[in-house]
Amino acid sequence: MRLADLQERLVRALVSAEPERELSDLDLDPQGLRLAATIILKLRFDRVMRAEARYRDLYDSDPDGFTRDFLAYHRAVPPQAYFPAEEAALFESFLRHRQTDSLELPTQQR
Repeated sequence: MRLADLQERLVRALVSAEPERELSDLDLDPQGLRLAATIILKLRFDRVMRAEARYRDLYDSDPDGFTRDFLAYHRAVPPQAYFPAEEAALFESFLRHRQTDSLELPTQQR
């Protein structure tokens, strides 16, 4: 396996719901994978929260809905931002794209 392939698998696994299952064929510590995945999730969430007051307000008003949206973003968009504004821009783009997709679905069914 090439290093680039392994890195891609690792990135996918660390944003999945079950990172240890994604990489079960490798001899990696499952608890270590779970911890790394949790840290990555928390870092991304913290960056979004620090970047935009409106996201903090959304979280305060609908924590379950915001968490669902954020987890969907986390699993769909690979980690690539370093600064809070970059993470928030990626999250905003994801939400806009998803809203556009969901608004188009009923029209396509007609």
